[in-house]
Amino acid sequence: MTRLIQLFPFGPDCAAQRARYNALAQDEIEQVRDFVVLHYHLTERDDTEFWRYLKDMEVPDTLRERIDSFAQSAHAWQAAGEVFRVDSWVQVMLGQRLEPQHWHRMGALMSDDRLRQTLADLGNGIAMRVAAMPGHQQFLDGYCA
Repeated sequence: MTRLIQLFPFGPDCAAQRARYNALAQDEIEQVRDFVVLHYHLTERDDTEFWRYLKDMEVPDTLRERIDSFAQSAHAWQAAGEVFRVDSWVQVMLGQRLEPQHWHRMGALMSDDRLRQTLADLGNGIAMRVAAMPGHQQFLDGYCA
């Protein structure tokens, strides 16, 4: 809606706004497509023709670049304006057992103490968020009341 409001054509000549709106929408659709395809392409299932097709299908170049980059050096990214965050891409790739061949060298720039503290801070942040979450039944009761 925000994009539509920002680029809404108020005059008779709206070709520029239309082109910009369509380009942004196309980018977003392709990002969502790549994220969804990632789930299916990296599957370990091969018990039916459907799963074999998805596992072996040709993927868009944009997704191939993400998969290869992560597989080679644990590099993942979120482009400006992209819907899915870095942690979402990483969680899917690791969850589908795509393990990088090498670790990201950025960690080598940190001292051991700094790296330990960064990882501890990350773990503490996750633990605090999990502790603040409602239990399953409590969530259902509140969401489906």
